[in-house]
Amino acid sequence: MSRRVRIGRLIAAQAQEQRARLRLAAAAGAVVTVSAVCLLGLSGWFITGAAFAGAAGAAAAQSFNYMMPSAIIRLLAILRTGGRYVERVAGHEAALKALARLRPQLFRAIADGPPEAALSLSSGEMSARLVQDVDAVQTLFVRRSVPVSLGAGAAAAIVLASLATPWAGLALFAAMAVACIGGVLIARRLAEPAGRAAQVAVGVLKDRLAALEAVTPELKAYGLEGWAAEQATAAAADHDQAQIALTQAAGWMAAWQAVAVALAVALVVPASA
Repeated sequence: MSRRVRIGRLIAAQAQEQRARLRLAAAAGAVVTVSAVCLLGLSGWFITGAAFAGAAGAAAAQSFNYMMPSAIIRLLAILRTGGRYVERVAGHEAALKALARLRPQLFRAIADGPPEAALSLSSGEMSARLVQDVDAVQTLFVRRSVPVSLGAGAAAAIVLASLATPWAGLALFAAMAVACIGGVLIARRLAEPAGRAAQVAVGVLKDRLAALEAVTPELKAYGLEGWAAEQATAAAADHDQAQIALTQAAGWMAAWQAVAVALAVALVVPASA
């Protein structure tokens, strides 16, 4: 059994143990996104309706019911705030409890493996796997509520857009589908390779610095401080290049999100008329 499969099974086992908290976080995240979308839609309708009522004259302004929309807006704001609190608490509690079990299990999985596999890992790479990788697992647990939240928010947005015209809802659905497909392609083509390169680079940098630190007296005795600085600089430069590539991938993702939003507006606004 490969190391990746074993670690994947460890993560799956912890996700199964924390399924109650993860489900609570997902439900709370769905409440947050639906409340946010409905709050945005209701606020826009309320402002527009109040403007039209004021422009229609004093009689229309006096008959305009502003109490009910105001109460619903406050309710949605409370639901959004409370849901966010529950989502964060439940998600982070699940992540921290899982990490408390994953760290020793991950160490045991590496230690119990074949000796040549464990010895092939440098101290820097081992440190990176036990720290950065586990932190990435923590982020994975915290973000498990995102698909449910995203789906609930998208459904609420499509329903609200469909209240204008069915074509508006269909246009918003098409824009969301294009945005998701483009995001997945950018993640697989740019973000995923950059993330792997950054992981390797940080392991090499830690290993190089630890090795040079261990032989500091010898380097000073033979006057090799300049050579050691060059070695550390080269490893740091590779690490910086990997981080730059990762940041560029994040920039492309942000740019694509802006393009997707513009596309959604360009499709939905004419379809709503």
